[in-house]
Amino acid sequence: MCVISAQTFIILGRKTFYHQVVMGAEICVSVKGTLKVTGMWMEEMLHGSKRMLVEKIVKRIPKKEARLALLSAIAATASKETVASRGHAIENISQLPLIVTSSIEGLTKTKEVEEVLAHLGLLSDIYRVKTSRKIRAGKGKRRGRKMKQAVGPLIVVAENKGIFDAASNLSGVDVSTVNDLNTEMLAPGTHPGRLTLWSNGAIEKLGKLYGGGKET
Repeated sequence: MCVISAQTFIILGRKTFYHQVVMGAEICVSVKGTLKVTGMWMEEMLHGSKRMLVEKIVKRIPKKEARLALLSAIAATASKETVASRGHAIENISQLPLIVTSSIEGLTKTKEVEEVLAHLGLLSDIYRVKTSRKIRAGKGKRRGRKMKQAVGPLIVVAENKGIFDAASNLSGVDVSTVNDLNTEMLAPGTHPGRLTLWSNGAIEKLGKLYGGGKET
C-alpha cells in the first residue's frame, strides 16, 4: 500500500478503512457501518467525531530498558530522601529498606497486618492516605471512579499465604509477589520511591531473579 501523507478514506470490498500518518507511523483502522462515506460524515471523523474510535499508537519498551527501569525503581525504595519526596509519612521510620520475616506472608486478618504496620511506623502513612480521599473533579466521577486518593505502602512477598486478603481493606496498601512486581507498582505516576515493605523471602527471591543467579 502506498504511503499516505494525509487523512484518507478508502473503500475496499465491504469495509471502509481509515488511514492517517501520525509521527511517521501509519494507522489503518477498519470502520464498521455503512459503505456510504458522505462529506459530512468524513468531516466529523476528521475533526474528532465520536462515531469512530482510532487505535492508539503505543511504543513498545525494549526488554533491557524495562528491566533497567524496574531495577531503578527497586533501588529507589531504599532511599529515604526519595521516598520522602513522594510525600510518604516516614517520620517514625528509622531506616530503609524495611525488611521483615517471611511470617508476614501468612497473616490472614486485617488486624494482624495493622499491628505489624503500627510496630514498623507505617500507620501514619495509611492515615495520610485516608485523609487524602476526596471526590474526583470532572466527568470521571460518573464513570466508575468517583473517589481518588494518595498511594500508600506496598508490601512485597515471595508468595501469597493469606496476606493479600488480609491487607485488602487497608486504604492505599497494595500487596504483590516478587514475580508480579512491575515499575508501575514501585513508581506510581512515574515517580519512584514508593514506601515498600519487603519480606525476607521476597529479598532472597529478588536476588535470584535480578542478582545474576538462577531461579530455582
